[in-house]
Amino acid sequence: AEFLETHTAVESVLYPMLPSHPDHVRAKQLMKMGTGNVTFFVKGGDKAALALLDHLHLPKQATSLGGYESLNSLPYNSSQATMTSRQRADIGIHPGCVRLSVGNEDARDLIADFDQALNAISPMKGAA
Repeated sequence: AEFLETHTAVESVLYPMLPSHPDHVRAKQLMKMGTGNVTFFVKGGDKAALALLDHLHLPKQATSLGGYESLNSLPYNSSQATMTSRQRADIGIHPGCVRLSVGNEDARDLIADFDQALNAISPMKGAA
């Protein structure tokens, strides 16, 4: 989450253990070990988010985020696929939304994989 928050291809990160999260203080009280679920928004919208998943090697695309391996889901084409873009926006699912369920891979390997994939899609920033 910290890495994603600093990457120039990422618009924003929602992770309660980050100080930038509005419920950070409460989350630290309730979740001593944090959580393995991170939501982030890629610059360039849904097209860029889909391209990101195509460039990742470790996390796999899935419709369910339960498993020991890292998994990604794009709400626009999975859990909220039946909603209009306006309906998704009304509930906070903005273009470029990626849900990541962190598995048991080494954090350095995941960061390296996300770094190469985010750098690969950086030219897509203007695409919506």
